[in-house]
Amino acid sequence: MTGQPIFRRWRWLAVLPALLLAACAALEPLQVGTSAEQPQTAASAAANSAVAVAPTAPTSSGNASYDKLRAIAAMQERLDHVAGPLLLKNATICKKQARNLLGFTAKNRYSYSDAMADSARDALGLGEPLQVMAVMAGSGAERVGLRKGDNLIAVANKPMPQGRNAEYDAPAVLAPFVVGQNSVKLTVQRDGRNQTLSVPLTSACAFRIELGNTDSVDMYADGRRVLVTRGMMNFVRSDEELAYVIAKGMVHNLLGHPQKMQTAKATADIINNLMQVQPDAGKVTALKPVPQAMDTLADRLSMVVVARAGLRVDGAPAFWQRLASQHPASEAPDSFTARHPAMTQRIAAMEKAISQINSVRVSKKLVKKAQAKPVAQADEQTEEASSEQSAGQATETAAESAAESVPAVAGRVGSAAVAERATVRKGKRGKSSSRKAEKKSVKKAADKKAAGKKSKKADKGAGKPSKKGKKSKK
Repeated sequence: MTGQPIFRRWRWLAVLPALLLAACAALEPLQVGTSAEQPQTAASAAANSAVAVAPTAPTSSGNASYDKLRAIAAMQERLDHVAGPLLLKNATICKKQARNLLGFTAKNRYSYSDAMADSARDALGLGEPLQVMAVMAGSGAERVGLRKGDNLIAVANKPMPQGRNAEYDAPAVLAPFVVGQNSVKLTVQRDGRNQTLSVPLTSACAFRIELGNTDSVDMYADGRRVLVTRGMMNFVRSDEELAYVIAKGMVHNLLGHPQKMQTAKATADIINNLMQVQPDAGKVTALKPVPQAMDTLADRLSMVVVARAGLRVDGAPAFWQRLASQHPASEAPDSFTARHPAMTQRIAAMEKAISQINSVRVSKKLVKKAQAKPVAQADEQTEEASSEQSAGQATETAAESAAESVPAVAGRVGSAAVAERATVRKGKRGKSSSRKAEKKSVKKAADKKAAGKKSKKADKGAGKPSKKGKKSKK
């Protein structure tokens, strides 16, 4: 492999998922047969906000390494910012790929190669202590006020490692205080003062989201990581479009498609290579196309993943069509479009999922409107919401029959809305049943009274002789 790696080689620990500090890097040690080495990247967690990487640093130093590191860190920060909600909001459907994490990343100057250590200090403001690089939006770390730039001093009053091996030693120090716990007591230094925070652990999909150092417009998923190239990040026009790319890679991973296609190791090698400062172009080998059934399922369920993160899904078909048009399969044998050729079927699958997702969202709005009105005026809206529920349930049924290892993926979409509608209907049925019972009781009493009168009249009639009988006596 040519070129000096910008990051140190990743060092795996058997005692813990790797790097407990990371919000989305908690994976088991590499298995036999996979790549034994993979470079460590900048934060793989969602940034709390898209802030400057080093506010006190000048915009340019004239040093190539300095400027390159700042550019890479800024792009990784954007990638993490978009990935965060996708990883956090979909923890319940990631099943075995989800982990309880601290919800932030931390590094020091030695997290980078020796050649880049000085640039990391000057460009990113990193020193000897581990410093928080990014905080996942919505995580326990964010809720308790942990900030980017905080230095990690201690965990449960035990000093955190510093210096050259800090990242390597940190997981072992954190292990006793993380495993089986709900929160971790951290002491951080901010503005020269120490303060203690109790950081709740956060469940999230444990896929590492990496940045690829190439201008090719591409994305790779090896079963545990999703790599988005620099070219793809420059191609997308918005964070929502970037979310479509990340979500598709996540779904391929959670459905185990790289393993089923037996491309996991080859893809892992490509990802490791593209994470270098100067990737070896000769090592980016062609991968076989994804089967249509797998690809359309991934596209359909990726819409669910995006929707669960609170993002709009309507723009996905147009985005993928634009990618296929501007970067067709003929451009390169291993281009993204060449590996995902069933564009017509993919678009149809996305559009169907989008229609079903939007119907659930409409249903949720109708339920909220019904709840805001008196019960007597809400009957019509409630019935309409009930009919809309059928469309939402269609998404659930389709996903459950096709999603294999995640049978309830789409069933989670709009689950809150379904629960709300069930509560409304239950209340309506209870009141309706009460009124029916009351009417039934009144009617029963009236019938009983009428029957009593009729019986009494019949008894009186039986005690009197008939006119015909009187004449016979005479």
